[in-house]
Amino acid sequence: MKSGHQPQEIFVELWKTISSGKIWRGEVKNRAKDGSYYWVEATIVPIFGADGTIKNYAALRTVIDSKKQIEEKDRQHLAELEKMNKFVVDRELKMIELKAEIKRLEEELAKYKNSEHLG
Repeated sequence: MKSGHQPQEIFVELWKTISSGKIWRGEVKNRAKDGSYYWVEATIVPIFGADGTIKNYAALRTVIDSKKQIEEKDRQHLAELEKMNKFVVDRELKMIELKAEIKRLEEELAKYKNSEHLG
């Protein structure tokens, strides 16, 4: 499980958890024998002996590459949506500013026209 992708703290926490008799669950990036990487969802369970001490550990690992690819696409789509949302919001704010400026200019023009009639 030490592919060099995860920070060392993950493994410190993993060993702390399972050596205290608790179950550890997490997602880790592994390296295959051919050097490629793949993601697994892992559950590691301590196995206790008759005397109550930990004798071994059992690990259940499920490859979750598809899940990770979907999550990455979701992150990319979210970033695109946030960018588009910022563009739309900025455009709307600009429109509000322009409408306020038009209203101000119309009022100024009306004052000017009124002053011509009075003068």
